[in-house]
Formats: sequence, C-alpha cells, structure tokens
Amino acid sequence: MRGRLSILLSACLLPLIALQTADADLRIDGDRLTVSTSNIRLVFQGGDIISITNRLTGDAVAYGLHRPPPLSGVLTEDGRSIALRSDGWRRGHENAENREAAQTVLRNLTHTVWMNVILDKDTEDVTIGTWSESRTQGVKGLGVALRNLDLSAGRLIVPTDTGFEYTLKSPQKELRLVYPTEWRAQMLVWQCAEGGIVVYSRDTDGICKGIRMTRSDKYADILLETHADGPWSSQTSVPYLEWRINAYKGDWQVPASGYRMLMAALRERTSPPDVRLW
Repeated sequence: MRGRLSILLSACLLPLIALQTADADLRIDGDRLTVSTSNIRLVFQGGDIISITNRLTGDAVAYGLHRPPPLSGVLTEDGRSIALRSDGWRRGHENAENREAAQTVLRNLTHTVWMNVILDKDTEDVTIGTWSESRTQGVKGLGVALRNLDLSAGRLIVPTDTGFEYTLKSPQKELRLVYPTEWRAQMLVWQCAEGGIVVYSRDTDGICKGIRMTRSDKYADILLETHADGPWSSQTSVPYLEWRINAYKGDWQVPASGYRMLMAALRERTSPPDVRLW
C-alpha cells in the first residue's frame, strides 16, 4: 500500500511541476548548506534559507547579499520569536530511499531545534524536517525562515477564504496567518513572471501552522511556523513536521492543482463548501 501511494503521489505531482531528470546535489561549507535539484537551488545559512533560485526559469526568487542575524528558532507562549544559532551543517545518513540528507542543530541555553534537509529524488522536493525541545515551559512553536524574497520580481499568494495576495504595493509591513483558520490549505506560492516556488506540507495529523511575514523595503522574510499542542504555558516541545519546497513553470494554478491532487490521495474528504474553493 505504501509503495502504491508513493507511485500515486509522484504521478500527481510530476506532470504539474514539469520535472527534469538530474542528480541532486548537496554541498556543505560550515554553517552554509547548498542543495540543488533540476528544479530549484536553496542556500541555507544556519537554519535560514537565504537564497532561492528557480532553475526551471532562471529566476532569483531570493538572494542574500549580506549575513543577516538569524531568524529561525522557537516561538514563545506570548508570540515572541527567539532566533537560535546553528552548530554547523553535516552530512546525514541516507534514508531507506537512498535520499541525500544534511543535519544541523539550532540552540541556546534553553531551547534546541533539530533540522534535517533531505533531497527527495522522486518529486525533486527539498524536504525540511524540524522538531524541538525546551528546558523550560512556555513554548508555542518553532519557525523556519525564508529570507530576502524579492517583491520587485514576485508576489506572495496564500489560499484563504477570499484569496490573499501580497505585492510590492501592499501597505502592510507585517502579517500573520494561521492554519487552519485564515490559512485554509497548508501551502503558499511565490509567483514570479514565468514561474515560481511552492512551499507545502503533506501533514495529515492536523498540526497547527502559521505564516509570519515581515517586510523591509522591497524584500520580505517569511517564517514558516509549526505550533505545539496547547496549552502553551506548560508546553516544552514541538512535534516533527516536514515542509517541502519546489519550483515550477507557469502560474500559481500549477502547484495549486498538484497540491489538491496530492491531498486527495493522502486523505479522503467530502467536497468543501464553495467558500473554501480556490
């Protein structure tokens, strides 16, 4: 059954994201990790993704010209974000599917976040798995940061009841959306002229998630949040969750269609009301 599901998921996604056959690449240089598939290239600095290139279109979606202070880390009960330092990247053991992997740990004296990056050769996804533990109570969640997203070249699209789009002309300097309330499907898209990137989760356990975006001039940072179970006042851990990132050609409906087909394969659901269709 598991093998049949993997074949089905690949069949759903491969035609829609226009994959090419190529060997994945994973390179480590201290606290920097560069991961590439035929579709996408990501550069991590510690736990932050500081550079993203859509290799199908050649678009530089995000790029880091300097070393900003870290943003990835833990979320406290009152909503504050505490950035954590990486202890450097190291190559991990390939998993049962022979997928390349790298690992780092983000920490301070109180909090620890484990981060695994795996190259999925079946779908060309870059998979980021995280979980955390704390010595003290009061943990709301953890966050993985996408930095330096270029608003002059792209826009953020998030599935909500009314459809949410953030562009260079949008007035808000900061925004937050929570899944499954305002944020209706656990994916987001950064759309450029000829294609874009999609960030999504295959989670079927109903883990609460969030998006926090902050803006400086024409650049935006997005924090992908994983929320712990409540009550947060007594919580000391955040469960394991995988985020997946890929690139595509075309408009946002390409990854949206792929995601709908994927989730239909993962879990049977009744037809959503018209207000939930996007």
